[in-house]
Amino acid sequence: MTTNRNRIVSELRHIMNKHGGNMAENGAVGWMFHRKGEIVVSKEQANEDKMLSIVLDAGAEDLRDDGAAWEVVTRPKLLKPSVAL
Repeated sequence: MTTNRNRIVSELRHIMNKHGGNMAENGAVGWMFHRKGEIVVSKEQANEDKMLSIVLDAGAEDLRDDGAAWEVVTRPKLLKPSVAL
């Protein structure tokens, strides 16, 4: 075990190469991802109609129901520190 980042990366790269894999360089797959903001609101705080109204007014991208809470997906620049329901 070590806390030396260079040694860890070197060992992982060696193991991957030994078994036919490889490690990509930093940023090699970054184009496949998009930055998103996520807000989680418990279902006790708001019903679906109220959440949908808030989400549409705020310009969020999506509203998801995960069973116990509402998940709001938005652009990161639209995130605000606090919004009263």
